[in-house]
Amino acid sequence: VFGPGALLSIPFPASNKYVSQITVEHLLRHSAAPEWTNDANGPMFLQTQLSKKALVLWVLKNRTLKHAPGSRYAYSNFAYCILGLVIEKISGLSYENYVKQTILLPAKANSFTVASDKRGASPLEVTYYPHGDWDPYNLPLRRMDAHGGWIANAIDVVKFIQHTDAYPSPADLISAESIKTMTTPSPLNNNY
Repeated sequence: VFGPGALLSIPFPASNKYVSQITVEHLLRHSAAPEWTNDANGPMFLQTQLSKKALVLWVLKNRTLKHAPGSRYAYSNFAYCILGLVIEKISGLSYENYVKQTILLPAKANSFTVASDKRGASPLEVTYYPHGDWDPYNLPLRRMDAHGGWIANAIDVVKFIQHTDAYPSPADLISAESIKTMTTPSPLNNNY
């Protein structure tokens, strides 16, 4: 994914040999970097003023990887943030527009949109309430698009599921091989 001639041309620290070894499969299987896990210091909740691209660059410069990609499982929203950038690079579209055009519109799931950073921006969106010190409106929700930042009505969620469920009708929008890959447990975590 990273490095000279790779999918993303974001520079990475030369002192970190593991960054240049990360593949799309590592990101998909949450095995790219245990340092990018979803905990209190998860990358997606840090540096909230940064764009997605700037956040990736910041993490690559400030989170030294200590384990080879593919050696450990660590659920990572940040990995899916990177995958969203890969989709943007390959398609030439924003992640949101690519998903809408290739999956959601063909499934007639038209209400899907990425959540907003501002309260009340979409009539479909619920109000998010603070919990302790955590205020969701202090987070860049739009930056979280590729790791679950979508909102939709219930009917459109069902339409989406019907087009990705491996049943013959309605026809799936992804291949049977892709569905099999998605539903096969990870070698590093049998529950994922």
